[in-house]
Amino acid sequence: MGGRDHRAVLLIGLPAVVGTPGDRPFDPPVAIPGAAMLLLVLLEVAAAAVAPWFVWPTGAAVVATALAATSVVLEQPRWRWLLRH
Repeated sequence: MGGRDHRAVLLIGLPAVVGTPGDRPFDPPVAIPGAAMLLLVLLEVAAAAVAPWFVWPTGAAVVATALAATSVVLEQPRWRWLLRH
């Protein structure tokens, strides 16, 4: 498995395994505090905003970054909840 494959496993697989109980309709196999889950989400959003600039045409990177920025706004209620749990 190459280096890029490991990053994909971390960004896709890690959130499937870890989570804050009550955050999703099902309990995660590995429970972590809300603040740790928020850090993981922030890492994913940063990767979604930055990575396209290295691999996609400019227009697609602009759209991907705009969507990542939109998720920051829309996720605020969840992030506040995570910080309380």
